[in-house]
Parts: sequence; structure tokens; C-alpha cells
Amino acid sequence: WRISTASQQLMALIENLLSVSKIERGVFGVQVQPLDWLADVKEVVEVFKDRAEEKKQTLEFIPPTTQIPTIQADKLRINEVLSNLLANAIAYTPERGKITVSVGAQDNLITTHIQDNGVGIPPEALPHLFTKFFRISGKLEQGSKGTGLGLYISKSVIDMHHGKIWVESRLGQGSTFSFSLPIQNT
Repeated sequence: WRISTASQQLMALIENLLSVSKIERGVFGVQVQPLDWLADVKEVVEVFKDRAEEKKQTLEFIPPTTQIPTIQADKLRINEVLSNLLANAIAYTPERGKITVSVGAQDNLITTHIQDNGVGIPPEALPHLFTKFFRISGKLEQGSKGTGLGLYISKSVIDMHHGKIWVESRLGQGSTFSFSLPIQNT
């Protein structure tokens, strides 16, 4: 079991390093196509429900109150972003915590929010979260075995989709990671 876990972590590290290398060389591209984002988000949330249940967490998708139009996106890459944010929310939220995912459309943008009631992020770390190899030191570091590349790659993918990614967090109360994508890429 340990060998399997270690090899999976090593493969993830190698994939992340290759992605960073491609990003820096400008060859990490996106293949956009029409995507039913609402159905896609529901699908990814379902995949993560077992992982959340293992930590006795509640992972809930909150349906939008408005119509969500089709977007132009690279399904594989954009799902990497959503998966990374969900994995982080599960890792940094204690047992019996709650994670919600919601999607809304406004001003020609579709915005996705991943909110948790986990440990939160120190204010001094917020400006550095999306930089390469950044890791929060101290107590929060112990919640993750990450490399500090996931959020950097996620930001790069969102940038390639002409979108925006950001975080709001309060230490001890949780975090909300959000990203917006244009309904029509220009």
C-alpha cells in the first residue's frame, strides 16, 4: 500500500514538473471546445465524494439559481483546476467539515466557488498562493504533502482560458477559492 501511494505521489510530482516546464516554455496549450460546465462540475464533485466521506466531511454541490450557458474550455485542463481545488479543500478541512461547490453566471462570466470551513490561510500567505513552489509553513504545512505547484498550474490554466482565479480566506474559519471563465472566449 505504501509503495503504491509513494509511486502515485511520484507520478503526480513528475506530471506537475512537466506541466510547469511546458508552461514556462509556452507550449502548455489548451484545446477549447463547447463544454456543459454545470454537468461537468457535478461529475467532478461526485468523483470526490468518497474522498470527502473518508474524512467524514460533507461535500455538497449547490445548484445555481440561474441558467448556466455552455462555455468554451479545455475539459481535461479545467477539470485539473477543479480537482486540485477540491483536493486542497478536503486536505485542509478537518473531519466533519463542510465543503460546498457552487456555480453562477453574471456579466458574461461563469464563476465557480469551492468553499470550505477548514483551517484557513494566514493573510501574509494569500499574495503568494499562486506562485511556483510556494508552501505555507508551520501547522498548515502538515495537512498536505503537496509540492506547491498545483495552484501555480491552476492559475496558468485559468489564464489560458482568459479567466481569473482568486481566494478569500480567514484563518480558522475556512477558505473560498473561486475562478471565473468567460462565457465566450475571444
